[in-house]
This record gives sequence, structure tokens and C-alpha cells, in this order.
Amino acid sequence: MKRSKNDREKRGSMKDKQYKVAVKYNSIHIVIMIFSLFIAAALIGGEIWRENKYNTHIAAEFVEVEGEIAEYKEFSNSEFTYYAIYYQYISPDGKIHKGFWNNDIYSEADAQAKIGEKVPLYYDKEFGVKKTVDEIENIKDIEKPDHIPGGVVIAICAAVFLNSLVKTVLYKANTKKN
Repeated sequence: MKRSKNDREKRGSMKDKQYKVAVKYNSIHIVIMIFSLFIAAALIGGEIWRENKYNTHIAAEFVEVEGEIAEYKEFSNSEFTYYAIYYQYISPDGKIHKGFWNNDIYSEADAQAKIGEKVPLYYDKEFGVKKTVDEIENIKDIEKPDHIPGGVVIAICAAVFLNSLVKTVLYKANTKKN
């Protein structure tokens, strides 16, 4: 039985529609692969950053050093005037560290007398200068990062990536056969 021209056009039209659907389906898998790869790479980078931060905090070695009071500033309130004094420490690498030391001085003469006075400080090359042991303990008091949640999400992204990769390879193999 001979097929009419309309039947052949319909059959050709159906093949074109199926081809377009397959191309769109494959394009979606390519986007999914790129997206899952991006998410996995970002998570891996985040986990590495968290681990490095933890290691830096644990490896901190503060050394007691001697700084000196370098300056003072006057502050006024409606009731009284007080003076804040600031320390200065020059680290072995030549960097100048400055910071607040105290603000319970109520006489300019007392504040001026404090300039040049030696004060105990704690120095680490990564974290700079700290005034108290409590500040050091806050730095060292960091929990080891838990990589399990990130690892689970990375595994899910890897599974999604591999699924889309297999479907894309199968699509390419089928289109080469036809």
C-alpha cells in the first residue's frame, strides 16, 4: 500500500518533534551537570577553608611581649571627662600594632604620665596582638569542623552529575547510531 504525501510529512514531522524533545532533554542534563559540578566544587572549597581555619587557630602560638602606652585621647560626657590610653607594639616583621588599652583615667596629667609605660601583650604572627589570656583562649576555643553534612551534599551532587553524564553519553551514542 502506498503512503500518501501527507502520511510521509506527518511521519517526518513526528521525527522532528521527537528529535527536538531529545535535544531539549539532553540540554537539560548538560545544565544539570554544570550546576552540580559547580555546587560540588564550591562545597569542597568551603570544607577546605573550614579545615584550614581550624588548623590555623589550633597552631596559634602566642608569645608574651612588651608593648608600651603610646597615646591618649580625651572623651567628654555630659557628666565628666575621661581619657582613653592606647598601646603600641612593633612586631619582629616591622609591623606596628596599635590598640585600646584602658579608659578609666579621669585626669589628663595621669593619662600623660602613662605614655611610655610598658604593658604586657601577647603576639602571634597570624592573629597579631592580644591584650589578655582570655582573648587567646577565645581564639584557641574552636570546634573541629564536621565535614559529614558537606560530604553528603557533595556525594549527592556527584550522583546527580554521574546520572546526567550517563544519560548524555547514551543520548550521544544513540544519535550516532541513527
